[in-house]
Amino acid sequence: MSTSILVPPGYDIIEDIANRLPSQNNDYSGTLIVFPGKRPGYYLRKIIGTRTGAGYIPPAIMSMDEFVDYVYENELKIIDRKIDSIDAAAILYDIHKSTTAPLGGEHFKRVDDFLPLAMNIFKELEEFCIADISVERLHQTLAGYDAEQLGTIVHYYTKFYEKTASENYSTRSLRYRNAANSIDDIQLSEFTHIICAGFFMLTKSERDIFSGLLKRDDALIIFQDGKGMREHLKELRIQPEEIEVEETTPVIRVHKSSDTHGQVFALSKLIKQLDDQNVILDEKNIIVTPSAETLFPLIQNTLPLIYNNNYNISLGYPASRSTIHGFISSMMDAILSREEDKYNAPEYLKFVLHPYTKNILLNESPEPSRILFHALEDHFSKNPALSYFDLREIENDTSFFKAVEARAAGAGYTLTADEFQNHLTGIHTYTLRSVENVSSIGELSKKLIDIILYINENSTARQHPLFNHFSGHLIESLSGLQNSLLSKISFDEPEGYFKFYNHYVSEIQIPFAGTPLSGLQVLGFLETRSLKFDRVFFLDANDDVISGMRNDESLVPNRVRKELGIPTYRDRERLYAYYLDLLVHHAREVDFFYIEKDKKERSRYLEQLAWNAEKSGKLIETDSIRYNVKLINTEPSPIPKTGDILPILNELEYSATSLDTYLKCPLRFYYRYILKFRERDELTEEVDNLRIGSIVHGILKRYFTSRKGIELSPVDLSTDEMNAAVDSEFSDVFGDRISGKIYVLRQQIKRRMEEFLYSYQIPLARKYKIKILDVETSLKAELNGYQITGTIDRIEKRNEDVYILDFKISGNADRLRIRFNKLDIDDRSTWYSAIGSLQLPVYMLLYESNISGSSQSLNPAFVLLGKQRIAPDIDISLLKMMQDQQAELNRIKEVINRLLNEITNPDIDFHPTEDFGAECPNCPYKLICGTQWTG
Repeated sequence: MSTSILVPPGYDIIEDIANRLPSQNNDYSGTLIVFPGKRPGYYLRKIIGTRTGAGYIPPAIMSMDEFVDYVYENELKIIDRKIDSIDAAAILYDIHKSTTAPLGGEHFKRVDDFLPLAMNIFKELEEFCIADISVERLHQTLAGYDAEQLGTIVHYYTKFYEKTASENYSTRSLRYRNAANSIDDIQLSEFTHIICAGFFMLTKSERDIFSGLLKRDDALIIFQDGKGMREHLKELRIQPEEIEVEETTPVIRVHKSSDTHGQVFALSKLIKQLDDQNVILDEKNIIVTPSAETLFPLIQNTLPLIYNNNYNISLGYPASRSTIHGFISSMMDAILSREEDKYNAPEYLKFVLHPYTKNILLNESPEPSRILFHALEDHFSKNPALSYFDLREIENDTSFFKAVEARAAGAGYTLTADEFQNHLTGIHTYTLRSVENVSSIGELSKKLIDIILYINENSTARQHPLFNHFSGHLIESLSGLQNSLLSKISFDEPEGYFKFYNHYVSEIQIPFAGTPLSGLQVLGFLETRSLKFDRVFFLDANDDVISGMRNDESLVPNRVRKELGIPTYRDRERLYAYYLDLLVHHAREVDFFYIEKDKKERSRYLEQLAWNAEKSGKLIETDSIRYNVKLINTEPSPIPKTGDILPILNELEYSATSLDTYLKCPLRFYYRYILKFRERDELTEEVDNLRIGSIVHGILKRYFTSRKGIELSPVDLSTDEMNAAVDSEFSDVFGDRISGKIYVLRQQIKRRMEEFLYSYQIPLARKYKIKILDVETSLKAELNGYQITGTIDRIEKRNEDVYILDFKISGNADRLRIRFNKLDIDDRSTWYSAIGSLQLPVYMLLYESNISGSSQSLNPAFVLLGKQRIAPDIDISLLKMMQDQQAELNRIKEVINRLLNEITNPDIDFHPTEDFGAECPNCPYKLICGTQWTG
């Protein structure tokens, strides 16, 4: 009589199975053992090997999927092709095209829009199939729901399995159904004993298979008691024999952290303590990592602590998080950035500066490629007109490659301009150009394989950790795609191919399929099924990770799923709770780690553990993980004015900008004007305020230069001419190709310049007689032996008064004003907070020194073009900041003089700023100073 047994939660079912195995001269091949997954088989083989101490013939050990395939192919003798979700998507697309009321209507008409949906549809259909739901039952169940979408799914369900049958294909669920329907008739004659163990939450097909096995005299099914198992057995109508074994209660500790690294640091500390106690972490110890993002911090920080690197990793890692996928994505982003075959420079640079690209070998060294691509970065930065460019523009730019040759020579590399030119052209040919215009999914797959192989053979990528592992599995997946039913599918645009590729990769799990069982085990959560460990370290015990809930949404509502008897998210919760319960009861010690931050909470399973412990009077040890890292925000040291610096200071031409820089931070002045460090211009479609300001000044210069020396008339202030000036300036700066965010910026500036004319310039021209004296005029002067220089945006007369205007794209005058009521020229500590900018006083000095006239008739002012509302009052006049104009003018001139004396005083060092919070976060030199802690 066949039998089933129920063993306690802490029972070692692998040991139990080993004890039950019949053997003749170390031959166990007459027994078939079926587990939910593959890993328990490794442990069983090790136990048998240890016991026999010699060679042996192992039992047939299969996962449930392998058992079903065995029955399908060897017992039922069915020969067909087993297809996966990719092949299924192709079949579903054929059905979708011929459907009168397709799912999603017009929204999924295009193949590139439908294919990701098709993969989700396939999952739903497979759940119907493995649950043995007939088309009639599906119709009846859905009849009560007024949903056209659900009716369409019935159509797909019918046609899909008709199509697979006619084409001689099978799917995983079809094989399960065939095995279940035939289980009473199959012989399995090569086996004298059959043992199934470790199962929970069986599908309808699995239930039917087990029911058939229970009728056999040679079969044994071992269930393990745990959270929800007894209720499940009642649903299955199985009453197994119960085995009682005395159990121990594990010691449970819970550790709370604010982030992933906090968990890993805490685990590392525990591992180190065990090592100090000479505890060997063998295969009876496990680190469970249910979240993929924790794996690499674990590899980098914790696993190196394991004695003799005696550990084994076995879990799936998302291909979408691999560096090789990141490389391919950056290449695809560059290609998708093209407009009329011209590449967007920022996206192109992201690709060539990817570590795999910029380390392509030239003369057996990656350094020349780095020199080449960083030269390209500088080239684009200095030529914003190349924001969109044809690859041939760069490939044929001989002057650029001559400059690269010179730069390489300076670094000790004797390579010619032609060699660099051929190298770059080759990289373009083997990467970007090869996938610019693919004609099918199969061709895309082949081209991507070729690119991965090219990077493997011609760059340092293969030296990077896990590159070969990740790239090998990705090549294998792409090969499968190349040979799939989807291979001949074509899209209208490259975007369709890349969108599909990204969705395809998001479904791929790259296995860390370690089989050594000596040493600490690092497993994914479901890899722990049926296994017993003495010590468990469980990371990421958060509710969003181990609740069993998934982010993907079913096409069929949960209430319909429940009525049909297919799993809902509640069933997945039960599954996770069951296996977690077994893992804990198997162990002597369990350490849970979880993150408490924002919306992340500890698992409801931990909540239940804590509640049960409190009811029983037992205590679960809990602690909070805090970083024991002492963070000291060190301030930069002053830099003395050495003998080499003083001559530079005495010969320097000082501008209002340099004086403002010194006033705000003498160290920044030192880096910018003495060492002449400059911030690298980062090429991006996001145009920064500095460049916008330069563009606006260029537009105003173009527009008003032709109006110099004449009185402005409202009727002559043409908006058409202003728009033409905007177009010309943008063409000069960005080239003839204006697109994307640059186009939007140009339109915004046109509207602002029109508003400037209508709401500021024309009203003033009606109020005053305005005559423009000069535009963008550069002036020099000497002040007590110091050379002063500056460029004034505009000088004009309004009636009899002279106005010196400086245009600002900002709308905030706070950092520009001089607060004379707070300024004490004899108290140096007041200067920083009282003086926003010395620009207008310096312009007054320059004007007075170069052009005759009394300072009383001068009116320096900022014009704030960034004000929300443009009006004549956007002028911020220096004189309006003063109560006693002449006295306060003299005071500010004295400040300028004293500031120049201080700059050149050898006894006064270049000190850091008085306000790190205000000056350092956006300073280009904060990494040099070590003030990046400011923001």
